[in-house]
Amino acid sequence: DSPCKVRGTVKFNVTLQALWSRRKFPKQYPLYRPHAQFSKTVGRTHADSYHVWREGEELPGEMIKFMNEDDHSTAFDIDVQGQSGVLDAFTGRPIDSGTGSTSVVVIADHQHHKLSMATAIIPSPDWFIGVDSVSLCRGSHWLKSEVVDLYPMDAGTDSGATFTAPIWPEWPLKPISVITAHHPNHTASSFFYPQLKKLPPLAKLRIKRIHESTQFRVNIIANLSLSYGISTSFVVVPIDCVVSEWSTWGACSKTCGYGTWSRSRTVVSPPKYGAVPCPDLEEERRC
Repeated sequence: DSPCKVRGTVKFNVTLQALWSRRKFPKQYPLYRPHAQFSKTVGRTHADSYHVWREGEELPGEMIKFMNEDDHSTAFDIDVQGQSGVLDAFTGRPIDSGTGSTSVVVIADHQHHKLSMATAIIPSPDWFIGVDSVSLCRGSHWLKSEVVDLYPMDAGTDSGATFTAPIWPEWPLKPISVITAHHPNHTASSFFYPQLKKLPPLAKLRIKRIHESTQFRVNIIANLSLSYGISTSFVVVPIDCVVSEWSTWGACSKTCGYGTWSRSRTVVSPPKYGAVPCPDLEEERRC
């Protein structure tokens, strides 16, 4: 992978096209509770030093949280944009069936020209589709367009072999691996099709360059700005504070006369990029 020699900032349209149909994947195709679908997409444009996930390595902690969330909602939304090698942190809406599409616009520059993303397969033990560090820069020029076939990946955190298998946590974690028509080599596996040489792609990722500029300014809220030069700005959407449920009321502070009951809650994830401050974390009542 040659160094990116292009300066400036570029915008890409990234479209995830889901192809998980009953005709292509008839075995154990999920029809209800829940039906075949995909979670929201989480992704990054980033530097060479950053990785969302890598085949052959254990799933990073942030991705474990994402894979284990029922609604796949917050684990990656609180990552630091503009720091730790990340330029653009983006999300795409869920696809509520086995087929459909979702699109996002992302930005990249010569220092952050790698694209990574992941989308959970629902239902499944811990399977997902995605790409790891696709280069949007080809040496002296930006990528114009590319289509990447996506196949199911096993995150290595659960030993279940079927879409609706009970939760069987894997410990120690296994390296991330691609699921094929012959691997895992077990007839119970939902993607086991021994008559096929290769599975059809479960989805396609379509990447298309839509704007290029040698001068750009990317503004990131919360006293963080990455300057490239001109007037155009992209503003990151603020991420609200998330707090836990209230604890139960404690005992009255006094056994005689007036006292107070108190309860508390904690910050699950702090506000990001100029969002409103967290609500009160303690509450008292007279007793």
